[in-house]
Amino acid sequence: IDASKQEDEENAKFVERTTTNTTAAGHDDSNVDESGHGSVGSGGPLSGDPGLRTSGTAKERSKYIPLRLSLGERKMLRLVEAAMTCCDYTTDVDKPFKSQTRRTHAQLKRIAAVLRGLVTACDYSAGQKLLDDENYAEFDVFFRQMFEIARRHKIMNPEKMRTEYGKLIYLLQDAVSPSVQPHLEFSVKGRIESVYKFLEERGGLAVLDDKLIEIATEEILALKKSRVKINAEIKRKEKAVK
Repeated sequence: IDASKQEDEENAKFVERTTTNTTAAGHDDSNVDESGHGSVGSGGPLSGDPGLRTSGTAKERSKYIPLRLSLGERKMLRLVEAAMTCCDYTTDVDKPFKSQTRRTHAQLKRIAAVLRGLVTACDYSAGQKLLDDENYAEFDVFFRQMFEIARRHKIMNPEKMRTEYGKLIYLLQDAVSPSVQPHLEFSVKGRIESVYKFLEERGGLAVLDDKLIEIATEEILALKKSRVKINAEIKRKEKAVK
């Protein structure tokens, strides 16, 4: 029992040292999304001084918390992942070319192939029409939504899509470049769907001003806490949610 108690104390001390070092270093880049703002996780106002836990900070944080994917969006996510898995975009583009014009042509050709594949996988007749007309701007909303879903998923799950996401970002960067975007006639870049935007569109921002919002969304950690205290925090959170 003494050995177990000593091990628990050492683990607690290790966590405290890690937290102290992270705070002294300034900020943790693992909680920063593509826009440079904090994402869901530790290190935000929720885990700091209890005095900072106000409804105002909850509303501000919600602007940078990505919205969880719906069932339909997860289906679209699998399609994007499959397209990136079988795509050799970086291999075909990141090599020496005799001129910048040839490089741009190769980029446009590979990007168009990915876009056509996404449309064809969802609607074969629309894919055939796109192949004949090459009017990609007609599906601009669809493309932005597909890529936004993949980016939002990656922000919430940094450990996922390690290989596929790299190719996706290179493809998107080239697609919005001044040499390629004029040929596509639209931008593939879309705004990340956030909790704040979701509530704002539905007139539900008042929920972020609720005095119990912090308790209902806080993380319950077991560090140096007795089982009685942990159970009390769980019951308090469940009561706040109701």
